[in-house]
Amino acid sequence: MGWLKRKLPQKRWKRVLIYIASTFLILLALDMALVQYWRQVTISHETTRITSPLNKDGYPDYIAALDAKYSQGVTPQNNAARHLVALLGKDDMPAAWAQRVLPKLGLGEPPAKPRAQNFHDWAKDNSPADGVPDASEDGPNDSLETPWTRAAQPRWAAYLADQREAIELALAASSAEKFYVPLTSGSDTHSPGDMTKVLLPPLGRARLAANLLCADAMLAVGEGDAARALSDTLAVVRLGRLIASGPTLIEQLVGVAIEARGLLTMRAVIATGKMGAAQYEWLHSTLRAMPQGAHFVEALDHAERYMMLDSLCWVAKDGPAMMQHLSNTAEPPTLAARATNLLWPININAGLRYTNEAYDQLVAAARNEDYHSGQKVLKNLEDSYGRQAHNPANIITRPHAMLMAILLPSMARVHELNEKLLVERDLTLVAITLALHRDTQGAYPDKPDLPRDRFAFNQEPLKYRREANGFVLYSVGPDGTDDGGTPRPSNRDGNKPYDVVVRVER
Repeated sequence: MGWLKRKLPQKRWKRVLIYIASTFLILLALDMALVQYWRQVTISHETTRITSPLNKDGYPDYIAALDAKYSQGVTPQNNAARHLVALLGKDDMPAAWAQRVLPKLGLGEPPAKPRAQNFHDWAKDNSPADGVPDASEDGPNDSLETPWTRAAQPRWAAYLADQREAIELALAASSAEKFYVPLTSGSDTHSPGDMTKVLLPPLGRARLAANLLCADAMLAVGEGDAARALSDTLAVVRLGRLIASGPTLIEQLVGVAIEARGLLTMRAVIATGKMGAAQYEWLHSTLRAMPQGAHFVEALDHAERYMMLDSLCWVAKDGPAMMQHLSNTAEPPTLAARATNLLWPININAGLRYTNEAYDQLVAAARNEDYHSGQKVLKNLEDSYGRQAHNPANIITRPHAMLMAILLPSMARVHELNEKLLVERDLTLVAITLALHRDTQGAYPDKPDLPRDRFAFNQEPLKYRREANGFVLYSVGPDGTDDGGTPRPSNRDGNKPYDVVVRVER
C-alpha cells in the first residue's frame, strides 16, 4: 500500500476530501445499481396480473389485453357504440382518437356539429319565434318526468323535433347486441401509462340522447301514445345496461345513471294510468326478461386494476417524474426532480404485489352479499389508502400508496349506486304490478304480495303504504334506517337520511 500513500496528497484535508468523494461515488454507484434492479418489472400473475401481450419494451400491454377480451364477437353491425359515436361532432373527439376508432366502427368523417345537442347550445342558434315562450318560461326540465304536449311547451317541442336524428340513433343503439368503444390511448404503440390516457368521448352525448328519449316518452304519454312512451323508456333502460357492459368503471357509472333515469321516467309513465292491462303485463315480462347487465366488480377487477398496475410500470420505465403527468403539471422537471428520477430506489415489484392484494380485497368486499358488511370494508380500505398517501415516508418509498389515492375512485360510493339501482329495478317491477292491479280491480291493493327473494339496504323487504289517492312504495336508503318513505332531498344533501321511494298520487 506504500505506492498508494505516495500517490495521495500529503495534506490531510485533501486526503479526507478524496475519501469522502470516493465514498460518495461508491454509494452513488450502488444506489444506481439498486435503482435499476428494483425498477425491473417481473412479469407474473402476482405482479403484473397478465403475462401477455407485451409491448415492444417488454411491459404488459393492458390496452391490448382488454381489447382482446371485450372486442370478441363485436362487429360494426352489432355494436351500439357505432350509433353513439355517430352522435358526436368533430370537436367532440381528438383527431388521433377519431383516426383510430372511426374505421373500426365503420364510420366516416364526423359532422362539424354534434347530432345530439343540449338545449342551451341549440337555443343559441335558434331564437324563439314571436309569441313563443323561451326556456325560462317553458320549463323544459320538467319534461323528463312530467307528461307534456307540444301546445303547452312549443319551444321545447321545437328543440326535440330538431334532435330527432339523435333520438333515432339512440333507439338504434339500444337495439344492438353489444357495446364496446375500441380502447386507444391515441398512440400506435402502447407504452406504460397509456391506460390513464384512454378516452371515451361518446359517453357524454349518450347521456344526453337518453334524456332526449325520456323527454320524447313524456311527450308521447302526454299526447296519448302510451305505446311509444313505453318503447322509449325501455330503450333507455336497455341502453344503460349495454353501456354498463363496457370494460371501464366510467362506462359502468354512466350506464347506471342512464338506466336509473330510464326507470324513473318509466315509473312516471306508469303513474299516469294511461295504459291497459295488456300493456302492463307486456312491460313487466319484457323488463324481467331483459339481460341484467354487468356488475361493477368486473370493471374493478380488470380495467381499474390494470390502470393502477400500468401506472406502476410507468414509474418503472420513466421514474417518479411521471407523477407530474397525473397531476397535470405542464412545467418541465427541475434539476432536483431529474436527479430524484434517476436516484430514487423504488421496489416496483413490491408495489405491484401490494396493488394486486389491495384490489383483491376491494373485489371481495364488493362481492359481499351483505351490503353493509361490504360497504364497511370498502370505506376502511379507502381510509387506509388515504392515510398512506399523506404519510411523507410512504410518498418517498411507496409511490403505489400515492397512486391508489390519486387514481382509485370511491368504491364505497360506486357500491352504493349499484345497490340503489338494483333496488330501483325491484321498485319499478312492483309498481307495474300495482298499476295492473288497479287497472283490473279498480283500486290499488291494501296489502300487496311484495317480493321476498331479494332484500334492500338492510336485509328487509320493500315497504308499502296505501294512501288516499295512491300509494308509497319504498326501500330503506343506504344508511339502512327506515325513514318512513322520505325521498332524497332535491338538493342531493348527502348528510340527510333518505329512502328510495316511489310515490303515486292517483
